[in-house]
Amino acid sequence: MRRLADELPEEADAIHIPDRPEEAQPALWHELYWTAWDAIRFDRPYGAFGGEMPLSYLAVSQYARDHDIAGDAFRIFMRLMSAIDAEWLAYSAEKAKQEKKK
Repeated sequence: MRRLADELPEEADAIHIPDRPEEAQPALWHELYWTAWDAIRFDRPYGAFGGEMPLSYLAVSQYARDHDIAGDAFRIFMRLMSAIDAEWLAYSAEKAKQEKKK
């Protein structure tokens, strides 16, 4: 939102940018996981009716291999990528449910 407001200064007053709670402040190490998830988030199977399924092990492991993430670091990487993706899937399912009600 901040980037959008910076790109459209005339409309910036109409763009509500909520303050981040203190506990939601990103740490530098978070960037690795968000960058990875953003790069592979569409490398997932989709159901016949468009439902998203979890990221495949193949997509996550290939990204890790491409970026020299191995051993214990890979196990941590896989867990955190799965956690991020699970939150995304929960958000997407809730959003789809709300849209159906409209």
